[in-house]
Amino acid sequence: MSHLLWKSYWEDDVDRFRRLLSPATAGAQNAARSPNVGAGGASSPGGLGTSPRPPARSRKAPGLGTAHGNSRHGNAGALGKTEVNSRDHAGLTILLRAASSTAENAVSFVEALLAHPGIDIYAQDPESGWNALHRALYTGNISIARLLLEKERNDLMGHTASVSRVGQLIKTKDHEGNSPFDLYNSTIGERDLKALEENIEGDSDSESEGGDSAKDGTSKGASHNALGEDLYAFGSNRNLSLGFNDEDDRQFPERVYIKRPDYLLARFYNEYLEDARLEGPASQDLSKIPTLVLSRPLVIRDVLLSKLHSAVLTTDPVSNLYVCGIGRGGRLGLGDENTRFNYTPVQGPLADKNVTSVALGQNHTMAIDDTGALWTWGNNANGQLGYALPVPAKKDEDPISTVPRQVFGALKKEVILGIAASSIHSVAHTGTSLYCWGKNVGQLALMDADSRSLEFQQTPRKVAASLFSSAILMVTAIDKATTVLLQNHVVCVFTGYGYHIVKFPSADPNPFGNLAVMPRHEYTHINHIASGGETIAAVTSRGDLFTMNLDHKIELNPSATSTTNPSKLKGAVTPPQCMWRARKDGVQSVGIGEHGSVIISTHSGAVWRRVHRTKAKDAYSASEAKRKDFKFQRVPFITRVSAVRASYGAFAAVRQDSDVLKNQLAIDEPSLWEDVASLNPLHGFEASEPTTGDSDKNQADWEPNTLKYRLYRLGLVANKVLQSADLEEDLRRHLTSWGYRNEPLDAVVCTSSDPNQMIPVHGWLLSARSSVLRSALAQFRKTGSYELEILTISQMDGKTVVTFKGLDLFSLLNFVLFIYEDKVIPVWDFTQQAPAMAPRCRQVRVEVMKLAARLNMDSLEAAARLHRVPKKCMDEDLRLAVKERRFFEDADAILELDGAEVPVHSSFVCQRCPWFEGLFHGRSAGMWLAGRRASVSDPSEKIKIDLKHMDPDAFKFVLRYLYGDYGEELFHPAVCDSFEDFLDLVMEVMSIANYLMLDRLSQICQKVMGKFANIRNVAHLLNAISPCSVTEFKDAGLEYVCLQLESMLENHLLDELDEDLLLELDEVVRANQAAQLPFAKSGRAEMLLHEENPELAQDIDEERQTRVKEMEYKARKEDERKLTLPPRAKFGSLDESAPATPSSDKTRKIAKAGRNEPFSPSLKPRKSQSDLIFDMDDEDSSPTASPLSRPQQQHDAQELDDVPPLGSSWKDIKMKGREQLAPTISFLDDRGVGPGHEAASPLQTKGGSPWGGKSISTSKLDLRDIIQSESSTQSALTVGLAAQKAKDALPRIAPPKLSQKEKKRQQQQAQAAQEALRLAESTPKKAWEKSPGDAAPSPWKVAAGKGKAPSNNHLSAGNSPALASPLTTKSHIAAEASTPLHRRTASPDTRFSGQRTPSSAFSTVRAPPKPNAPGPSSGSLPKAPTPGPAEQAKESKPLIPHSKTYLPPAPKAEPLLGVSMADIIGQQKRDKESVREAVAKRSLQEIQQEQAFQEWWDAESRRTQEEEARRVAREKEKEEKKGASGGGRRGRSGKPRGGAAAGAGAGAGSGPGGGARGEGKAEGSGSAAKGKGKGRGKGAGVAAGVSGGSGGGAGNRRG
Repeated sequence: MSHLLWKSYWEDDVDRFRRLLSPATAGAQNAARSPNVGAGGASSPGGLGTSPRPPARSRKAPGLGTAHGNSRHGNAGALGKTEVNSRDHAGLTILLRAASSTAENAVSFVEALLAHPGIDIYAQDPESGWNALHRALYTGNISIARLLLEKERNDLMGHTASVSRVGQLIKTKDHEGNSPFDLYNSTIGERDLKALEENIEGDSDSESEGGDSAKDGTSKGASHNALGEDLYAFGSNRNLSLGFNDEDDRQFPERVYIKRPDYLLARFYNEYLEDARLEGPASQDLSKIPTLVLSRPLVIRDVLLSKLHSAVLTTDPVSNLYVCGIGRGGRLGLGDENTRFNYTPVQGPLADKNVTSVALGQNHTMAIDDTGALWTWGNNANGQLGYALPVPAKKDEDPISTVPRQVFGALKKEVILGIAASSIHSVAHTGTSLYCWGKNVGQLALMDADSRSLEFQQTPRKVAASLFSSAILMVTAIDKATTVLLQNHVVCVFTGYGYHIVKFPSADPNPFGNLAVMPRHEYTHINHIASGGETIAAVTSRGDLFTMNLDHKIELNPSATSTTNPSKLKGAVTPPQCMWRARKDGVQSVGIGEHGSVIISTHSGAVWRRVHRTKAKDAYSASEAKRKDFKFQRVPFITRVSAVRASYGAFAAVRQDSDVLKNQLAIDEPSLWEDVASLNPLHGFEASEPTTGDSDKNQADWEPNTLKYRLYRLGLVANKVLQSADLEEDLRRHLTSWGYRNEPLDAVVCTSSDPNQMIPVHGWLLSARSSVLRSALAQFRKTGSYELEILTISQMDGKTVVTFKGLDLFSLLNFVLFIYEDKVIPVWDFTQQAPAMAPRCRQVRVEVMKLAARLNMDSLEAAARLHRVPKKCMDEDLRLAVKERRFFEDADAILELDGAEVPVHSSFVCQRCPWFEGLFHGRSAGMWLAGRRASVSDPSEKIKIDLKHMDPDAFKFVLRYLYGDYGEELFHPAVCDSFEDFLDLVMEVMSIANYLMLDRLSQICQKVMGKFANIRNVAHLLNAISPCSVTEFKDAGLEYVCLQLESMLENHLLDELDEDLLLELDEVVRANQAAQLPFAKSGRAEMLLHEENPELAQDIDEERQTRVKEMEYKARKEDERKLTLPPRAKFGSLDESAPATPSSDKTRKIAKAGRNEPFSPSLKPRKSQSDLIFDMDDEDSSPTASPLSRPQQQHDAQELDDVPPLGSSWKDIKMKGREQLAPTISFLDDRGVGPGHEAASPLQTKGGSPWGGKSISTSKLDLRDIIQSESSTQSALTVGLAAQKAKDALPRIAPPKLSQKEKKRQQQQAQAAQEALRLAESTPKKAWEKSPGDAAPSPWKVAAGKGKAPSNNHLSAGNSPALASPLTTKSHIAAEASTPLHRRTASPDTRFSGQRTPSSAFSTVRAPPKPNAPGPSSGSLPKAPTPGPAEQAKESKPLIPHSKTYLPPAPKAEPLLGVSMADIIGQQKRDKESVREAVAKRSLQEIQQEQAFQEWWDAESRRTQEEEARRVAREKEKEEKKGASGGGRRGRSGKPRGGAAAGAGAGAGSGPGGGARGEGKAEGSGSAAKGKGKGRGKGAGVAAGVSGGSGGGAGNRRG
């Protein structure tokens, strides 16, 4: 039934696909495991489709099987492993197809497949070697990739899995050596989301920048820049060098957490106070320090590992060196010799210094600060510290320094750039000079005469100055060698009292076998070196890794070297060997440990370790003849690694996280000035045109020619004021017009020189912009009046009037414009353009300066004094005002929160918040606010707004944002108990911002959370933030997941992501892949192909249908082949369902193959009476005949248009002209029962399988039979023989009396059937076909033809007449053995997977239908009753054939299950029960019903035969008339064709024993049908076709 799965998949029918897979049980997982899982189609060569499971040879457990679809157990109809993993013509399984599909229902198909226990998730594509994970990741189906990994994890957790299967899905490599994530990483890259949103073509720029950054990362080597934020460690922790709080080893990488010292956090808090210009001493209590200060990310600059301790360098300004490990000997520099499990900061002299580089020896440590000074501490037994220490009191102790001390001497005035250390010596360089000191074993590069005689060099000594023709880039040190990398990429090794210049290969053999032509500088540019143990490693610019070892032969022959100066040695080190070639992914960082251990990180961020091979067979390389003992193994669960280190079994890695969420989350520009400027009453001021009499003002010089360049800086209001000819009149006219359009304000300002010119202003804005005015207004509200030196405050008509003393109108306008827009009207800058107004302009400047100084408006005062544009300070003034309670005394609205009330100014919040604007001035146009004010008794009472669902603590930040227009610094002062509480606070603020439609505040919240997002919490953040209307974080977060997908899938971090976000993630990944691979991923090529070939889609669909039919044909042929094999073993000793593969057959022994052949005792082609019950069961054992088969599955099987395989029973039948088939007629009801019969008949409801599920017996049994059946110990074969004898002993029921003519007709039919059986014997017999010898009538067969309709055959108008004959009717027991199924009757040339396969006797006598026949054409076929509406609909639909030759297919093989002895005994009992029920006596009523039905059947058959004969005669006469007139076309025999209908018959006989041939033809316009019958006897001709005998009968009479 695998073809049904493929058909459902290609038709995108998910429901049907699930129904086909739904009957699968856990037993299907125990199916035979063969290396080739693609038995249903083209299999992959070389075992590519194999699962990592080992092949099982043990017998299967009882009751468990592969469920081939015709299983006799309760699992009938289920699909096994072979069907689910079947392959199409391209060698792909459905899982492989669905994994790479971008259709909408692809995930649903994969979910249905993965729910099946027999699915093989490790199957590979034979062409590319890709598994399902390869294909899913390449096409961007992240949802499917997550399901695959989840399936693998569940399988490993649910069964006893071997270690080799862990991560098998991820480890699988394709033919090019790429794992699934290697393939995925090659298709994605970082993008600029801002450029994408702005439709800027910046993809190419981002790609080039990404490539340059990668090259820079490789060239830095041991970089002093930041490496990443996450430090991971794993391996041996025997020396406490991993930095964890225990001594346990770590098999996999685990993150190391480093805690800053308290004094460093206090320093950060002081810096925060200085930046925020806040007063007060810094708090030493950490609980009072803001959370963002405490949670500042700690960035790793470098990490070093040694045998007994480790060091981490951070980017903090001071105290940035942390150490851990064994403290004995003072190697940690913490002032004592105590051991530290966790990383602890080195204080003392380095507490206030910034360390830039560190080097670790085994017993000492070196460090360089930002000034270039060198510091050392630890053990000084070999003089490696560079200074002398006091002799210890005890002789057995070494001199040590437990705190860092600076090294002077030769390095006193030098700036050290790089250092290195071994267990016995130290190295430092200044870029141009090299300094070495410590124990001399030939590695100190001494050039003096005492190079060999000097044992210890106590202080730094400059060495090998004459050897370096270029600057020194970096140095490394091991006990017996010092390696120097020069800026010209030359590597020099000092060892054995000499030096050696390493020469690296300059050619790389390419995959084609020849030497690739490559410039030497491109291949041999060494930019990084490392060393450890006795191994030296070098990394080229393109990422190749070379290693070399010290050659000890030079030590055995010291005379070959110079005794004074270092000489150039040959063979000091072994030739460099390329350990890693950068064909796809080059080396970025390398760590060398003891005994040749190597760990590398590549440009893609993957980590690989060099390990011993575990299997001897793996130690041989296909390309090299010599043995390889090592291989590189991927380190799981960690990606994007920028640096790795190794030492004595301990490993460390620094991970560089993606900066998408940190750098690509944008915040809109502040909008405070725009919002407040719209409230300015001067907004919209228009200047009048100058008149002729205004020459004193000289307004002609104020033309835009002199003011145009100032338009942008001054603003529209300032320009209009400067251009006004009559300012007082223009202002009065503008304010009058403004008063009509706007509501009156609560305050006005005027000048004492013109008190009638009052300008309305907002009182809260006066209070906010000046602390003096804020105090004055507060005092005025208490006393009712207030007066200062420069102003007075009074009240008039309910308004606050602020009168400035002696101010010019220009000065007043400057004050008003400044408080609303932070701008001025610089009239003092235009004295040259208006000489007559120069004195006034100068006076205005002086007045503005004095007014600003008295009101503490520094920005306004500086602008007038310095003739510049004022600095924008509105946000700062409002931030200071919000902190004072008196600022809100004039508020006119109160927000009722959850447990608190907050006063606000309605006019301001309406400008700042769209939600408040809609509330106050929405569709009601202010009527809501007016109604609320009118409802209160006191006009001064404040309006209350219910917002009780909001948290007051979170709303404080919303209020600060509204008034202060904060940015990212909004949450800087937030103090929380933990960082989780801080994130909850930010999330709550963002929810309020989303409710109030404050998009910019939502962006601020998302920006803050983006700084702390990582692979561990990004899924939770996305789930929480995605409902927000601002989608910046969701877009950037999905892009972040796209770039971090490998780590998140390996660590199962996407399991908690919402399903809708997973679908959006698929789209983001595909968009990223399309940006990186525009030609391969855009789909343009496919679109153009379909445009050029419109019929291509239809051709593809037809091809798929053809492939499905081909798969069905192959499956049936395979089942037929299995069923024809002879039995060679006992029942229950085999696994039938195991697919035969070439690989398994080659290795299987012949004897074992014979013993394990498929065998079913119910299908033995033996001519024995004991096979009777098995033969009957064979006729009913179709895939849909099981009681557990579902109606939908029956319908699916019928709807499939398949191509049947070639069979033997139709080879000799020559049938032509099947262009149209007659509609079939069914006489069964919806339950599949004929008229006059009940569906609940005992024999009808009984299953036909002897060893199937035992049914409830409803036949009448006596106690003796029950006792005998239960106590019998006979075998099934003996029981079958006894049953046959019992049948023979039963009294025969007298057959009904027949006329002579009817007897003769029955004899002729019997002879025709015997002839058909004889012809069928010449072809291979099928296991389910009955032998001719079994056709002898039994006592109950004759009665069966009269009482009941053969319900199991589902007769229609196209069945054979032999079916109605008592001599050829099937056994009544077999007819009632299984529950009838309602099927659509098919024509002989159209086979359905659910249709029962007829026996050879019936299949050889079929005749085609006659389209114009009103009913059955044979007297043996009665007229069917009127069908129901459902049956009429089915009958009206013709069946269209699909090919010229149709033969009955063989039913699928039934799997025989290996069972235990208890099951065999139980099966024998069930066999006896089936036989006993089959031969049970029937009641007299049933016999009478059968006889009555047979009589009715015979009468209807005779009537239809007579009608058909008369119709044929009439048609013959018409044809003869037309033929006489010459109007028709003639055939071979000269008879006319065409017309309405024509019939002809011819026969010839030669007496008894001779042959008779009857032929009948019926033809009509537009269709042709031909029936032909053969028989032996005296003038007997029998035809089989649609009517089953009409053509043969006519031919017989005509002959």
